[in-house]
Amino acid sequence: MPAINPSAPAPRSPGTKFSKPPQWLDYRSRVNASTPHVNGSVFGGEDFIRVYNQQLIIMKLSLAVVASICGLTTAHSNADGYLFRSKSTAQQAGPTPELQRQLTRLILQQRLGVDKHFSSLQELSSLPNTEDAISYINEFGRPEAPLFEAIEASPSQLLIIIEGLEEGDMNDLIPSVKKSFAIKDAPNSAAIRNLVDGEFRTVGVRESSCEFGRAINPLDENCWAEQSSIIRYDAKKHTGLVEALQKAAPKLQRYAETGEMETTILAFPEMSRKSKISAWSSHPVALRRRQVEAVLSADPIPVSSENPQSPPFAASRSAGSGKHEAIPACFQSWAACVNKTDTCSGHGCTPFALFVGFTIIMVAIVAGALSLLYSIGEEPLPGVLGAGVVKR
Repeated sequence: MPAINPSAPAPRSPGTKFSKPPQWLDYRSRVNASTPHVNGSVFGGEDFIRVYNQQLIIMKLSLAVVASICGLTTAHSNADGYLFRSKSTAQQAGPTPELQRQLTRLILQQRLGVDKHFSSLQELSSLPNTEDAISYINEFGRPEAPLFEAIEASPSQLLIIIEGLEEGDMNDLIPSVKKSFAIKDAPNSAAIRNLVDGEFRTVGVRESSCEFGRAINPLDENCWAEQSSIIRYDAKKHTGLVEALQKAAPKLQRYAETGEMETTILAFPEMSRKSKISAWSSHPVALRRRQVEAVLSADPIPVSSENPQSPPFAASRSAGSGKHEAIPACFQSWAACVNKTDTCSGHGCTPFALFVGFTIIMVAIVAGALSLLYSIGEEPLPGVLGAGVVKR
């Protein structure tokens, strides 16, 4: 709505021509003539116009602020995903696809090689379009080995998670690499922590504690004990992280091209820290139940001892003490396995004794049965049966 100019002349009808300015009352005099009295004072036309213009300016400023806030909320509510893959795929033209957080979780499980530990059917059924979800998993997930071809060594998988990025860093995180996908309505920090520590850690994919340069090197045996690894950083606490990531992009690309390591980068904006979305799954209750079951099966409760403060290493070496401790099925590291089993892992023992004992018992049974049959055949026939036998 345009502002009113009190000095502007009254409008004229179309097609009317004047040889000199019209001798009409201007807008100011007309407003003054028709302005009522308020509390004994005249509310003049100039006062009315001044208040009107002030309200118009305030309304425009309010609309601009609301529009900017809405724009910022839309721009920062999504997270970005980048992929460095061994087999380059053709970049699709058009906008970057926006994936639901549930679908992104399934893709991460497939890339890290832990999808067999989770049930994806229930999660897929909760998505709006199952066919599109399967198509995105095939596009962004780890390629499966052909059925009738020689099996090649699969590349290592690295997941880099960066939180707390500002708008400028989000828009220009890795200029040399095109963004692969976006995560619509990104979850908050608690959900990210639960995904890394609560889900992936329970199935063997752990977060690396090495510094950035060593953590992205799959040939460093001290930082890479498994096929997959996760590193997580806070951009607010780790200054210079964006520059280090940009410098490392060519190296990550070379690792992917040679088939040594594939990398997935998830960039989360600062606004997503306080998001109301606190879970990656549509069924968080069932997910927590499976996590508890996985923890109980992987880390059984040890038998209580009289000296609970003694270290496991000393307790495992106490021969003849009569106290035994349950040995878990899996260990966090090779050193923990050696210490817990007293360097006995891989030497047989119990399985060998069972196998040998079972073999000896079976041989004895078979030999006894054959001996019994032979002794029965050597005995002479009774007299009644022998009477009918004619000797020649």
